[in-house]
Amino acid sequence: MPFPSDPTITTNDNVWGIPWVIGTKDWIPAFNEYSYASEISVSRQIVFNRHPRGNGLYATNLPPFTNQFYLMFISNAFGAEVWNFNRTTFTNSVTLIFSNLITVAITNDYNFGMVTNFESRTNMQIDSWPGWQ
Repeated sequence: MPFPSDPTITTNDNVWGIPWVIGTKDWIPAFNEYSYASEISVSRQIVFNRHPRGNGLYATNLPPFTNQFYLMFISNAFGAEVWNFNRTTFTNSVTLIFSNLITVAITNDYNFGMVTNFESRTNMQIDSWPGWQ
């Protein structure tokens, strides 16, 4: 990860990877908080298979052969909190747009890997927003 003293960093670089919030006016509802959580789970499973015979039955006098496989689960949860900090109701229509782009890179010691991008987006329409009590 580059450090702020790195001469290759320009004014448009997001050095620490934290999403930016560019501001708000003082009389409209405001962004308050952003949170996220990541979870990764890996489990190994073994499958026991019998040796098939030519007649469609299985050989019960031979030990089974096994295959192992891995199940990997990756989950991300994102949340944002906005609030109307004024005491009066905000009567104008507000559209909240939440978006996130995630890049996942998985690799191993045998030069096998994959990179996948996910995008998550949702819009919320608020027609009237009660004031803070």
